[in-house]
Amino acid sequence: MYLSLNWLRELTPYEGTSEDLAKVLTMLGLEVEEQFQPFGHLEPVLVGSIRECSPHPEADSLSLCRVDLGEGELRPIVCGAPNCAEGQLVPVALPGTELPSGQQVKNRSVRGQASEGMILSERELGLGEDQSGIMLLDRLCRPGTPLPEALGLRDWIFDMGITPNRGDCLSVLGVAREV
Repeated sequence: MYLSLNWLRELTPYEGTSEDLAKVLTMLGLEVEEQFQPFGHLEPVLVGSIRECSPHPEADSLSLCRVDLGEGELRPIVCGAPNCAEGQLVPVALPGTELPSGQQVKNRSVRGQASEGMILSERELGLGEDQSGIMLLDRLCRPGTPLPEALGLRDWIFDMGITPNRGDCLSVLGVAREV
């Protein structure tokens, strides 16, 4: 059975770490076989604010963006999405980030212009199938915030082995009662 730590916290006032909870559950006879973060691969992706967006001088379909990542300086990023515009909050992968597709984001020059990262679509993030343009984020997000935190996707999932004598723990409510 899979159990979400965030869901469990809605039902019980547990404030400890995921490792401590895994030990507690195992001692209660609910063997935790594995624990993982389903969106942990998105931790290096940050919220960015597009401060400037202008047409690329060498290509009609590209834009030159200057993006604020909460670092105090603007990063140049070349973007090919049609919905790219000044003032938007967007997910940004910095050089060194590996995307779910296996692609590595690198510093590079695109038609003579420096690009220090990549503004991403839902499909590139593995969060949906939309690749018609970049993913736009809520105005309440702060530049520099990790994407899982901004989208409320930070969570731990426990894969638990429930023995036949613990039918009372085959639901989140049953496990919350034990915790």
